[in-house]
Amino acid sequence: MSNTYRVVLAAISQDQEVLNSFLGRLLMDGWYAHVPVDDTDGWCGYLYPEFRIMAGGRTFSSSDNQCLPTFRSADCKEQLQKMIEGEVYPGFDALLPNEKIVFIMGESEHAPPYYWAEAAIEKYYDAGLRFFMGCYDIGDVPYMQEPRRIVFYSAAAQHKQYKLSQHCVGIEIEGVPLTATAVQ
Repeated sequence: MSNTYRVVLAAISQDQEVLNSFLGRLLMDGWYAHVPVDDTDGWCGYLYPEFRIMAGGRTFSSSDNQCLPTFRSADCKEQLQKMIEGEVYPGFDALLPNEKIVFIMGESEHAPPYYWAEAAIEKYYDAGLRFFMGCYDIGDVPYMQEPRRIVFYSAAAQHKQYKLSQHCVGIEIEGVPLTATAVQ
């Protein structure tokens, strides 16, 4: 039996048009319209087509996705604070002045969508779109404990700790790197 991972993605930008373009393409063509990567090999997870979006105090769904829970907060900034509270994410600037934020929730099969996260972060970094993605293993949670979490996020190129690519950082909640090599 394979595990299912809950994926909660924050898309952050100072440019509302960049956010609108990203969301519009997601709504029309799904996750893989942005980055058509093969998330089906090895340990990488495949993103299911259903998702839920929270923007401007409103929530939109891609379909009648009964399997996805509601967001923990109705405010996007508050939701991001709840995701990052109590942890240190080297190189991640939580929310800069004048930045807009939207949340997208979905699920992946087998594992976190590593290839999708890395490709999306690299593709949109120079356009001014940053991401913070928490992936929660909801299939293997001990009673009364938090699920294991793997996080991918955008970081400046000069920050090398836990790097998976030029702008993508990936860590487990305990701070254990997903890869032992740093990008030079």
